[in-house]
Amino acid sequence: MKSIVLIISLSFSNFGFGQNAGGYFDYEKIKSSLPQYETNKNFIRELEEKYNDSLLLIVRPFQKRISDAPHLDYSPTELKKMQDSIQKLELKIETFRKSAIKIIGRKRKELDKSINGIIFSSMTEFCKFKNIGFLTPKTELLFCEKCLDYTYELIEFMKLKK
Repeated sequence: MKSIVLIISLSFSNFGFGQNAGGYFDYEKIKSSLPQYETNKNFIRELEEKYNDSLLLIVRPFQKRISDAPHLDYSPTELKKMQDSIQKLELKIETFRKSAIKIIGRKRKELDKSINGIIFSSMTEFCKFKNIGFLTPKTELLFCEKCLDYTYELIEFMKLKK
């Protein structure tokens, strides 16, 4: 009985010898090496600028009212109207700001998803090409005794793959 258990355990331990050891890569370096990353980063920057410019158009009347306020005498009724108007404008500004943040966040996730797809497909091909058992981002690696850093090799592989 002991010999059967020993044979089975030895046969399972030999499965690991058929593949090379695993490896890791620096995800941020891989991501920033992609031309799509720069394109996406510029797109997000332009989108943020567009929303900031739009927000400034909403804020300017608010700033004007505030700057004119000390120089004008208001009746209690006018003051109440102005306060209500300012509160509505503040609400409009905050609603616009939250909406812009949500839209930009969704677009950023969408663009990151496309980048991740490029990295994952390249990583899969790279593992097959190099006969690597597994490849994982360095930040997700808890422990690996004989893992190698394939960051720069993967970047070069991705450049050649174009």
